[in-house]
Amino acid sequence: MIPSGEPRPAAAVILHSPDGGDKVLLVQRSNQMKFLPGFYAFPGGKVDVQDKQLAPGDSAWDTARVAAARELFEETGVLIARGSEGSCPVANPSLQAARKQLLEGKISFREILEEEKLRICSSDFLPAGVYVTPIFSPLRFQTWFFLCQLPAGQSIEIFTGELQKAQWNTPREFIQLWEQGNCLLSPPVLSLTDFLAGYPHGSWPGQLQERVDRIDSQKDPIRFYPDVQLVPVVCPGPGMPQAGNVYLLGREDFFLVDPGPLDESGLAAIDNALQARKNQGHRLAAILLTHHHPDHVSQARYLGEKEKVPVWAHELTRQLLKNTVTISRTLQDGEVLELPNGAWRNWRVIHTPGHAPGHLIFFNEQSGCLVAGDLVSTVTSIVVGPPEGHLATYLNSLKKALELEAKMLFPFHGPPTLLVREEILKGLEHREKREQALLERLSRGRATVAILAKDIYRGLSSPLLPAASKQVQGGLIKLLEEGQVRCLSDGGQESWELVE
Repeated sequence: MIPSGEPRPAAAVILHSPDGGDKVLLVQRSNQMKFLPGFYAFPGGKVDVQDKQLAPGDSAWDTARVAAARELFEETGVLIARGSEGSCPVANPSLQAARKQLLEGKISFREILEEEKLRICSSDFLPAGVYVTPIFSPLRFQTWFFLCQLPAGQSIEIFTGELQKAQWNTPREFIQLWEQGNCLLSPPVLSLTDFLAGYPHGSWPGQLQERVDRIDSQKDPIRFYPDVQLVPVVCPGPGMPQAGNVYLLGREDFFLVDPGPLDESGLAAIDNALQARKNQGHRLAAILLTHHHPDHVSQARYLGEKEKVPVWAHELTRQLLKNTVTISRTLQDGEVLELPNGAWRNWRVIHTPGHAPGHLIFFNEQSGCLVAGDLVSTVTSIVVGPPEGHLATYLNSLKKALELEAKMLFPFHGPPTLLVREEILKGLEHREKREQALLERLSRGRATVAILAKDIYRGLSSPLLPAASKQVQGGLIKLLEEGQVRCLSDGGQESWELVE
């Protein structure tokens, strides 16, 4: 669904070392983190209630500075705060002990500053930008970034837990690692690192300040991988609008996957992304459709005609879109779509029916990237029900995707993730639990689909009950095919019961 509520305030620090020239610090997030597991990021985290109390002013930047200082200290042991003589402290056992107590919740950041007679100075935290997590994620942040210099006499120490390790490199070296697929960067970190790589170290403060002044009008591309750009849109959903991910695959030549925005703002976002790529001399080769549902195809005809490019899909999708979208090429299971340029330009087509009869996913074997359409979601379960869905077939498609051993998952609904195997297994386990819940409810007596849906999906909002009923129908058909249940008709009303 579309995320509700304001994004959580957060802060992060671009830490650079005077000894290392233009080197900056990135920390790798734990694979167990809910948000961007395994990605490299600048040290930082959520704004705390006490950060506002410590802030020297009332602006969001003032509060974020305190949060940035606290999070940097918690994650790396670096404390950017000044004493009465105007210098930052050097590393010492007292600060190390205070950091551990802070992480254990035994002492507050305010108490540490008071004990050490330190204060946060705004001049040490230069504004570097504000970024908001797009609507593809239910967990969203508005993050204030700051440029800071590592104080003399201090060094980095990472406690494993939320973080795995820390790494110093120049921005250009980090970008090179990212382009090789050896260093995953979140979109704002990529954008800022790439920006810094274009300027000499000494000009960073001035260039970043200019960037901050125009940040509201700046639309950086959202890229999690070199050959995969994401455009978040609002699209049609079961009962209510939802968030969806439109993808651009490739570099100089690229594909557009599933253009299904609901409104003009989504269409404008796609148009802007395409225009930006054309301004770089890139060429749209074709539009690819994973399947025929409206949230994936609503703008396919318009964009195909506007951009003068063909639309490709499975034969069964072509039949279902007859008289709606012209499919000029039908895609076969196992064929490889080859782009002329790019490090990872070959995308294998894999037929994964179940959610829809012509459902396709696209897999890049060189990078391990899997563009999954509606085969897998990282925020919700996939609706699999009649007349188009078939649960047993869908489960086989999930197992087929599991065999690919993909390294990164790009779903249509939800944020991309490195936890590909975990997400696919989660989908299989979810279906098993739903089946057990269905069998358990039927063990207590015969029931209609509507009653089963209300009993199994307790507390579900009314707009989503039709989708829940479809899920129940899909589960019943699977059990019927296996001989575990039967359908009875009483006065034209169908009900279901277990086979003894």
